[in-house]
Amino acid sequence: MALKTYPKSRRDDFEAEEEALTELNEAGTQESIIRYLGSYRCVEADGNTTFNLLLEWAQFDLDEYFLELPPPSTSDEITAFWGNLFKTAEALRSIHNLRTIRGTDYSG
Repeated sequence: MALKTYPKSRRDDFEAEEEALTELNEAGTQESIIRYLGSYRCVEADGNTTFNLLLEWAQFDLDEYFLELPPPSTSDEITAFWGNLFKTAEALRSIHNLRTIRGTDYSG
């Protein structure tokens, strides 16, 4: 599990990312990308507040994957590789054309 923490001064950024990640979960696009697991707010003893996102841990990013792992060589491995790559491309398309429940459009 990975933890992404925002300070109180970046609460708006946290809320925008939380909303987008929630929408991606509900749209079912997270099979091929890092999954959003939840969020929480923490008030420290000194009164400072942090806003936290819990994300699935990834062993590699895509660049590292291509550098670390041998390329597929059998027909089954090649078919599986391309099938998974197309799923990743579809998930990325969804990210770049996302409309939230509140009507916020994310495109880019």
